Amino acid sequence: MVKSVKQGDVYMVDLSVDSVEHEQNGVRPCLIVSTNSRNYTSPNVFIFPITHANKKHQPCHYLLLNSDYTFFNYKRQYVICEEGRSISKNRLERYLGRITDDDLIKILECKEYVFAEVIE
Repeated sequence: MVKSVKQGDVYMVDLSVDSVEHEQNGVRPCLIVSTNSRNYTSPNVFIFPITHANKKHQPCHYLLLNSDYTFFNYKRQYVICEEGRSISKNRLERYLGRITDDDLIKILECKEYVFAEVIE
């Protein structure tokens, strides 16, 4: 089990084990977003999956570029904040790299769109 996981780290993760219907699945990069205190004490971490597919613009998707993060295989990667979930650290397969604190802050702001209620 990976123990030194930190918020902002990107790992390859196998999400295919218990994915259902339209949930993100397969082996894909995922961003660790849980706090370092949780990461240190818990056997689980909270992640946002990352994909290179841009199906449509959503305010809860955050763009990361390969020019900034050379550990990504594709020119554009999207952090999918609405697909966040808790997983076992045992699913973390391979460390890819780390995103900047500036991008992490913006991603955590994007996740607020998942929970925001629009009053009409």
